[in-house]
Amino acid sequence: MTRTRHSRDFPNAVRKARRAAARRGRRLRIMFADEARFGRMNRPRPCWAPIGIRPEVACQLIREYVYLYGAVSPKDGTCVYLVMPAPDTECFQIFLDTLAKKYSKELILLVVDGAGNHCSDELEIPANIILQFLPPYSPELNPQENIWDEIREKIFIAPG
Repeated sequence: MTRTRHSRDFPNAVRKARRAAARRGRRLRIMFADEARFGRMNRPRPCWAPIGIRPEVACQLIREYVYLYGAVSPKDGTCVYLVMPAPDTECFQIFLDTLAKKYSKELILLVVDGAGNHCSDELEIPANIILQFLPPYSPELNPQENIWDEIREKIFIAPG
């Protein structure tokens, strides 16, 4: 279990991870991870009715959300995604375990933000993952953020 706290020295973190990978006889894979909320909220819309008749339509505001956990490897564009019900430690643990299993023969330097579920003492970080934390309030340093924009724009299109 390895965690690096809010290091601004990314090149040094990469050097350390490369040495650790070499000691273990593994290839180093650098990935950036994040989670994002996707969902829907229904809203009443105008409807057609004959003149003089006011339609009665039952309406209930519904909010439904899912959370997409994702990791991207900028070097080769490899992505891993999981749809999960919540942004919590349990779901992040499942994501870490999935990532560790998919790349079981590699050491992963996983760059994440400082969200509570990424820093939880309840996490059991797999042996082939090193967590590297981004500086606080710096989402622009995480390329995964750009992918969320693409997914929202091209896949999760809100009904018009």
